[in-house]
Amino acid sequence: TSSQSLYVVVLANSSYVLSTTVGLGASLSYDAPIVTGVTPNAHPPGLSGDQASIVLTGSNFGGYDSSPVVRIGDTNCLSTTWASDNQVLCVTAAGTGSNVDVAMTVSGNVGVL
Repeated sequence: TSSQSLYVVVLANSSYVLSTTVGLGASLSYDAPIVTGVTPNAHPPGLSGDQASIVLTGSNFGGYDSSPVVRIGDTNCLSTTWASDNQVLCVTAAGTGSNVDVAMTVSGNVGVL
């Protein structure tokens, strides 16, 4: 029997990301995000007094806005904004806490700091 394959081109926001040939039945996978730092962001306009903004840095956050989800301790960020493959902004709720795990999910893969 002959092997069947499919040529795949991945585009994000009309920009070339990658192309590859895969066998039918194969799946693509992505590396998990790696969170290396969390720093407070200057209090941006529009946030209420009980909210804070933080910047997460690292790698594998995606080459485009893949709607990452950030969790601080047991609480999801109120909003998450993808900035680049190595930076995501997060608005936290009051009482989120300190010295807790920070987890980011990108395309189903989880990275924890």
